[in-house]
Amino acid sequence: MAKNYYDILQVSPSADPEVIQAVYRRLARKHHPDVNGDAEMMKSINEAYAVLSDPRSRVAYDKKHPASAPRLKKTDKFLIYQSDLHRERESWLMTRADYCETEQRGGYFLMVITQPARVAFKVLPTPLYDLEIKVTASLPRTNGKGAECGILFRKSDDGFYKFAMHRDGYYSFGACYKDKWSRLIDRQHSDLFENGDNKLMVKAVGRKIKLGVNGELLASLQDDKLLEGRVGIFAATGEEELIASAKFKDFVVYQIERNRQ
Repeated sequence: MAKNYYDILQVSPSADPEVIQAVYRRLARKHHPDVNGDAEMMKSINEAYAVLSDPRSRVAYDKKHPASAPRLKKTDKFLIYQSDLHRERESWLMTRADYCETEQRGGYFLMVITQPARVAFKVLPTPLYDLEIKVTASLPRTNGKGAECGILFRKSDDGFYKFAMHRDGYYSFGACYKDKWSRLIDRQHSDLFENGDNKLMVKAVGRKIKLGVNGELLASLQDDKLLEGRVGIFAATGEEELIASAKFKDFVVYQIERNRQ
C-alpha cells in the first residue's frame, strides 16, 4: 500500500503550505534522532515533507491520491472591528460581574476573576461565520498554574470554542457544545510563547481552524460543532486558585469571504 503523506504529517489534504511547514518543524523537533527520536519515523516525515512542500510534486502526488477536501481558490478578508482595548465599549457584552473586576490600566484591558473555577468573557454582539481574530494577551506569573486566558469564538446558544493560553508556554483548545466539553487539543507546551505579551490568532474558515501565536502557526484542525457565533476574549481561574488576572490589548477581527474553484 502506498504511503499517505498527509497522514504521516498529520495534516488535511487541503492544508495550506504554511501549515505543512509548521507541522513538519514540530514533528522534526519531536522525532529527530538527535533528541532520541525514531529514525525511521523521521525518514518518513522527511519523505512526506519533500513531496508536499514542493508545489509541482504535490500536484503530481494529488493526481494519484485525489484530495477529499476542496481547496480554496481565493480568500478575501475585511476588517470589521479593531480596538486598542484602552476604553470600555458599549458594543461589548460581558458575563455577570459579581466575580469579575475590569479596569483599563497601562494601555491594557485588565480582567480579574475573584472566585475559583470561574470564567469571565467579553464578546462582540455580531455573529460571524468565517473569521480571523487577533489579540495581544498577557497572563502574569502571579497567577496559579490553572489560570488561563485567550480567545473565545463562535459563541452561540449551543456553545463556543476556546483557545486558551496558560502559564509557562502551555496552551489548549476545546469546545463547549450543548453543555458538554470536548478537548480538541489537550494542554501542551510550545516554545513559541514568550514571557509577558503574546499575540494570539484564530482563523476559522468553515470547519477548518488554525491557531497561532506571535506570527507562527501552532496547530491546524477541523471541527464542525459550531460554525457561527460571536467572538471575544476571556479569562478564568483554575479549580484551586482564588484569583486570576489577565491583560489584553490590540483586538482585531476580520471577516473572510471565500470563492471556491
